[in-house]
Amino acid sequence: MSGLLRQLPTRVDSTPDSSPVTKHRRRAARLDPPEPVRDRVVALYAALLALTAAGAILLVPSQLIANKLGHTVGLINLVTLAWLASSLATIAGALGAGLENGEAVREAAYKYQPDDELPERPR
Repeated sequence: MSGLLRQLPTRVDSTPDSSPVTKHRRRAARLDPPEPVRDRVVALYAALLALTAAGAILLVPSQLIANKLGHTVGLINLVTLAWLASSLATIAGALGAGLENGEAVREAAYKYQPDDELPERPR
């Protein structure tokens, strides 16, 4: 966080003031998420990145990537692959969560769907 934003109060007074400084402070207070939320988001992204990097190191054959890249594969290449996959997954999840409404999610989760393909059991 920049030094200017650290100096701003976390709670903005509701007194009407049209000065540019007060407008800037109000805008910054609305747009700047609280530190605990930001810290949790960063921690969750770091965990996703670490798990994806472990998966890339353990599951992706380095020879496969080396053939496509045309040079030997090092740890930095696998971490870059994990970073790309984690970032794309985060963006896709955010877009998917933003486009769905609560009713569609509830309907998909709790809708009764009988198994029509199962044969009847003899009695």
